[in-house]
Amino acid sequence: MDDSILQTIKTYYPSLSQGQKKVASYLIDHKEEGAIMTASKLGRKVGVSETTVIRLAHVLGFHGYSHMQDAIRSNWLQSSQSPSLGEAVKEVDRFYQVAEQEKRVFSHMMDQLNPDELRKAADYMMNADRVFIGGFGGSYAAAYWFYYALRQLRERVMLSSSEGLMPEDMVDMNERSTVIIFSFPRYRREGKELVDAARKAGASIIAFTDKPLSPVGREADVTITTEERMDTDYHSIAGAVSVSEMVIQTAAGKYGDQVQARQQKIELMYAEQGMFLE
Repeated sequence: MDDSILQTIKTYYPSLSQGQKKVASYLIDHKEEGAIMTASKLGRKVGVSETTVIRLAHVLGFHGYSHMQDAIRSNWLQSSQSPSLGEAVKEVDRFYQVAEQEKRVFSHMMDQLNPDELRKAADYMMNADRVFIGGFGGSYAAAYWFYYALRQLRERVMLSSSEGLMPEDMVDMNERSTVIIFSFPRYRREGKELVDAARKAGASIIAFTDKPLSPVGREADVTITTEERMDTDYHSIAGAVSVSEMVIQTAAGKYGDQVQARQQKIELMYAEQGMFLE
């Protein structure tokens, strides 16, 4: 372990709680494991709570456990002769970075969500004569999930292919229709073309996108965002699915009788066809 960190632990050791002392001693004796363990795992290993581990980091002058661990990793990697440990630490770092990015997406998403917009989206899609769903390239996965979920709630739901809607699909689009578009960077041209077709037909438009002024966001009647005001190039498919799930659950709650009648018919067909193992 780096001498400065070791000296810091020695300086503060007499004032630490018994639990914090156990963590500090373990970090000194097992620096390799301390370099890659999460706070919760380290706590379980030593027999203390995760909170105790985090408090130790603060007592030692770090902003949090991750900052203390970064210092341990950095100095251990410099002195370590074990390539396998170095790779393990790098892999944990990658996992940690993804987890932190997802946490930031969800945090921003919850701060910016407008319940009125979710309810408005539910009304548009449940009261339309037909619903057209589009998602192209990397956005197709979220669009397909929404298509599958919405078909549990209502009939006449159509999904684009990953490359675009066929003219035969769009010919029935009119002012009573609702178009739902998923569009995340890098924005595909097909998404804007679908929105333009919807606007020409007089259909209502719901956009799931990363920010209000994305190419489809600024054209939609309802724009539901996941990464608004985030200063990053990271884009989360998990965020897109989660916010669309909120709209599905809003619709299911508001249109309960209509949804329940359809789901009973679907479940009966599932049973007759023996579709599921359990």
